[in-house]
Amino acid sequence: MEASMDSTVDYMQLIFALLGYLRPALTENLEQVGLGPHFALAWIVTWFAHVLQEMDDVRRLFDLFLATDPLMLIYLSVAIIIRSDEEVQSTTADFGMLHHTLLRLPKKHPVEELVRNSVRLYSTVPPDLLLTLGKQRQALSDSKNDRHKKPMTSGHRSNVRWYFGAIFIAALAYVVYWWRVILKRASGIAYVVLFNQMHLLLFSLLIWSCLHCITFSFSANQSGPLSPTGPSGSTFSTACTWPGYQLAAFADLNADRQMDVVLVNADGTQLYASIAPSSQSTFALAQRSISRTLPIPSLLLSPALDEPIRSVAAADFNGDSVVDLLILTSSNGPYTAFIAYGETGSNRGSFVLDKSKPVGSFTSQPLVCDLNSDAIADLYGQTSATQHMIIYGGNVSSTVNISYNGPKWSSLGYSAFGDVDGDTIPDVLVLVEQGGQPKLQLIRRDVSSIPGLPDLAKAELIDLPRQLEAATKPTLGLFSLGDYDSDGKIELLLPACTTSGCHDGSHIFMYDFELTEWTYIDIIWEPKGAHPSYSWSLAETPMTVGLSVSALVGPTVGDFDLDGRPDVGVGLAYWSGSSSPMGTVPAVLLNEGVQSSTDRLQFRAFLLNGAGLPEGNTQVRQLAFFDHREKGTLDIFVMSLNEALDKPTVSLFFQQLVNDFYFIKVTVLNGLCSGPQKCPDNRFPYGLPVPGLSSSFSTEGASGAKHVGAGLIGVQSCCSALQLPSVVFGLGPFANYVDRLNVAIPPVSRKSRLFAIPALVPNSEVFVNPYPHDNPNGWTASLFLQPLYNMKVLYIAITLICVCVVLIVIITILHCLELREDRLEKQREAQRFHFDAM
Repeated sequence: MEASMDSTVDYMQLIFALLGYLRPALTENLEQVGLGPHFALAWIVTWFAHVLQEMDDVRRLFDLFLATDPLMLIYLSVAIIIRSDEEVQSTTADFGMLHHTLLRLPKKHPVEELVRNSVRLYSTVPPDLLLTLGKQRQALSDSKNDRHKKPMTSGHRSNVRWYFGAIFIAALAYVVYWWRVILKRASGIAYVVLFNQMHLLLFSLLIWSCLHCITFSFSANQSGPLSPTGPSGSTFSTACTWPGYQLAAFADLNADRQMDVVLVNADGTQLYASIAPSSQSTFALAQRSISRTLPIPSLLLSPALDEPIRSVAAADFNGDSVVDLLILTSSNGPYTAFIAYGETGSNRGSFVLDKSKPVGSFTSQPLVCDLNSDAIADLYGQTSATQHMIIYGGNVSSTVNISYNGPKWSSLGYSAFGDVDGDTIPDVLVLVEQGGQPKLQLIRRDVSSIPGLPDLAKAELIDLPRQLEAATKPTLGLFSLGDYDSDGKIELLLPACTTSGCHDGSHIFMYDFELTEWTYIDIIWEPKGAHPSYSWSLAETPMTVGLSVSALVGPTVGDFDLDGRPDVGVGLAYWSGSSSPMGTVPAVLLNEGVQSSTDRLQFRAFLLNGAGLPEGNTQVRQLAFFDHREKGTLDIFVMSLNEALDKPTVSLFFQQLVNDFYFIKVTVLNGLCSGPQKCPDNRFPYGLPVPGLSSSFSTEGASGAKHVGAGLIGVQSCCSALQLPSVVFGLGPFANYVDRLNVAIPPVSRKSRLFAIPALVPNSEVFVNPYPHDNPNGWTASLFLQPLYNMKVLYIAITLICVCVVLIVIITILHCLELREDRLEKQREAQRFHFDAM
């Protein structure tokens, strides 16, 4: 036995180290109450024998602890707390009540479930990583304690000198003031004027020194590029943190109207998924159990491929209305494509992959598209410098090779499949290289090219902006398609850098497909409210081993503040006079519309107030907008890197909107089954990405002018684009009906496949099932309203009920008074007649 409990206390601190890494918000709440890990003392010392009542459970845990790592006690303790996340969060902030709740947690959950969760945590956060987290937490705690013990640094001494100097000047100004009063009584006006000037000078020095003192004190306490101002005043909170994962794709794997997250482990060998709990949609009328976070990722597929996974895309490749996964593997050479087919029935959520049968090999990342307009995903890519390949999806796939003599596809793999000219026929857009210069290749498709092959002979080559052509070695980010100027037409947005590291060389350009010209977008790079000592730029992606992503962090596109204009999520690097950035942070470029003074679009950068990266993570590699709980407002996923540990971490940040804005959310199904009974497992294929869909709307804005917008669904699959299979149209603060919503799927003839929905209620989600494809009049639309949005509907209902009750009471009182007056009047008339007769 040891002489003290110090080693046990240090051991228990690992509970908060692991919990803080997985659930930072929960850990922060516990620490704010003043609660440490001492509540788990009986768990650790007695191996849970003191708190469990069933001897079989005790024996089961003893077997676990004896057969596994000594740190398994920590993993089990954290698994218990995470399993009871909702109960702990809902408990009052009273220290005693919270301590009592935590003590009783092990009795409330099945032991076998806790064992499975602890083993999963063990594989997610290995012991070496846990010990490193413990050391980091201890070092941070020591630094906080030493902060009060350290002698004053030169900066603090300077701060103190300025403080006393300000006091001295204030005292001197006070003396001069009274001196002036005395001289005014005894001397002439000239002396008074002279001392008035001296008084003003000393007062200015006083104000300047006080401001300098405040500014210096603020900068001394500022440890990073913090900003108190989020996009449109929004704040953010950390929902969950998953160390050791990379973001791969978004899809509804079990068709329950809840978006799930597909991830890849750090070394690119296995696929994991975080399956959102059912019935947590904000649009659901009856909610059984709403979780504020997503569950810990569980193993989805272990394909044991020969090369690491570089890209994952979700789509339906065989026409069974079940999510399949396109998996691209590569070391340094070409990409080998595999398809993992989703299963149905009791195996829903499982996948089958035959690694002995790859579907093809490509020089660059292929494009997931729908070239024959059958709502089944196809694959289009370059197999060699002189040949392209198309793999048509279906129950039996077919492969077609096309000879090609044009420019080769860029190694970056940027591509898109969407309607850019408004004819509802998706076009093909690819980044290519010609003569060492990057260019955009646009293959405009019309009715004559459906369902045939892309006419490569008519492909257009779009030169990049002059600033990029003049640069020695420009860095191009992934381009994105959207209606950025809110004119109902699709434009292309291209982020790029003309200097090394993007410092003083960050640009964003927009291409108009109708005018066939580039325009420069004005960007206010310095985030609003950020510290002025930093300079800001786009961030180059840390190109470590992992998924193939954009060369610049981001972009992810969506109407983040629901004002009706698409915004862009990017990573921003902050500099402080050095030749290399100090770090990278996630940010949102809010679209402020076309400015009348410049006649150009303007974006303004905002940091995410409250969205702090995990400790030690200074580089952002991925970010994506995400709609947790399908509520219509966007949250954000961020994948960051810890340079010391060389491991990725995925974090989800919830957005709390301040403005009460309205929206319409549109989701289009594949239209391969008429109803749920005709679909696999009696479920509509909600959340199944379908390439090449388009949507638009028109309504009346707050000013009376026409408000229009357009959006594309299923546009990009390359470079971990992480696009949601839906589109959200922001309507701003004006709660008016949407006059018309248009939904289109690619046609197969001259007859368009367009469906119009009139008079839509705002704050609703629309699901359109385009069955049958060739008869839009037979399509069905399901409308899900969002109940009690921010309690506004409830407040209005209560107000109306109260007004009605008051009116009823007033009318009743007036009616009673009127009846009383009528009765009295009748009595008076009767008496008057009687006396007149007498």
